[in-house]
Amino acid sequence: LLCQPPAAGTSQPAAAMSRVTLVGNIEEVNDDDELIQLKATFSLVHSYADQISQSPRFKFYKLRPEHIYYVGGYGVLSKWINVEEYENAKPDILADEAIKIVTSINRTKQEDLSLVCKQFAMIKQVDKVVVTTVDRLGLDFRVTSGQLTDEFRVGFRQTVSSVEDAKSEIVKIFQEAWEKQEGYVWEDQDPPLQRYAEDILRS
Repeated sequence: LLCQPPAAGTSQPAAAMSRVTLVGNIEEVNDDDELIQLKATFSLVHSYADQISQSPRFKFYKLRPEHIYYVGGYGVLSKWINVEEYENAKPDILADEAIKIVTSINRTKQEDLSLVCKQFAMIKQVDKVVVTTVDRLGLDFRVTSGQLTDEFRVGFRQTVSSVEDAKSEIVKIFQEAWEKQEGYVWEDQDPPLQRYAEDILRS
């Protein structure tokens, strides 16, 4: 079970975070080329154990997934993931900085986030909004309105290729929400937005 860590500075419960369960077989790694790569990576991360990894008694094992199940959070999106797609997936360009960006937005941009919910998701009452993830294509956020909690994704107008590009696109989304509130409206102003998970208590 691999879990998304809560963003620093938030009170998000563990059950609200996304997680993925991998079910499969544990296999010993015997391929020489793969072992060389694994030992080098292991030594970089655990430099104190470099000599241990060179011992013939030290073994490397890997999990070969057969089934993968994703849960987006408590009471929201869950689905089976295609194993081949999972194995071929590559890290997002923002993977290393995503938690920092999310933490900063949640701590300093609550008013802007509320405005995005009201102007683009058409939610009149916003009691709480939390950005859960950010990647090269957009933001995911969880909105609580009264007794209901839904999850949305707002897309960037263009795919970003760096952290600075992502920050620029986020500012544009906030700016567009403010402009819409102030009556500066033009065709195709709203960014792409989708509610991808709704509260299970919604009638």
